Amino acid sequence: MNTAVESLKSGNIMIYNFICIKMNTQSLVSILPWLIPLLIWDATWKGIALWKAGRNKQLAWFICVLLLNTIGILPIIYIVFFQNKKSK
Repeated sequence: MNTAVESLKSGNIMIYNFICIKMNTQSLVSILPWLIPLLIWDATWKGIALWKAGRNKQLAWFICVLLLNTIGILPIIYIVFFQNKKSK
């Protein structure tokens, strides 16, 4: 217990928190080159799937695609396997 009180008095906790915040910022910057294309990928597939589910009046699929974030996997599955195929 004395070591915790001494750490608080000496400011070691503040230094530790600063280091953690700095490391989190650096990791965020290193993820950005992957994050932005991933967001564009997900938004594109989600938009297409929502459009098709809405046009086909498939409310359950519309809600699932809208609420679940699956990095484009669920919208692709819907588009490929479950959308109503229109015969020409």
